[in-house]
Amino acid sequence: MPHSTIRQGDIYLCEFRTPPGHEQHGLRPVVVIANEPYHLSIPRMTIVIALTSVNRRLPHHVEIQPDPANGLRYTSYAITEQPKAVSAERLRGDPSRLARGATSRADLGIRPDVHRANELVGPSDG
Repeated sequence: MPHSTIRQGDIYLCEFRTPPGHEQHGLRPVVVIANEPYHLSIPRMTIVIALTSVNRRLPHHVEIQPDPANGLRYTSYAITEQPKAVSAERLRGDPSRLARGATSRADLGIRPDVHRANELVGPSDG
């Protein structure tokens, strides 16, 4: 999948290999958090956070309500403590899209952990 088609705020299904421990695995919905400058500098990779439908009531999980634009069928929660760099080849299907405000909330949840990479290569394209 070419980098030009992957955008921050896109929702894809991502194929995660079976990991050790408690990481996400299998075909999972994810939100792309890497921005356009990141994709231009590292074209075959992106940074994603997985979504879950389980509300663990953790303060760093970001709630995302389903709507026609994002394609989610259930209330989902961005697992912001587990950002992952993945090959663009793991992304499946056509993307749906988070609302701009939802992307910003997810960004705030992960900024201390992962947005350094985005800050090094340029501002977010939103």
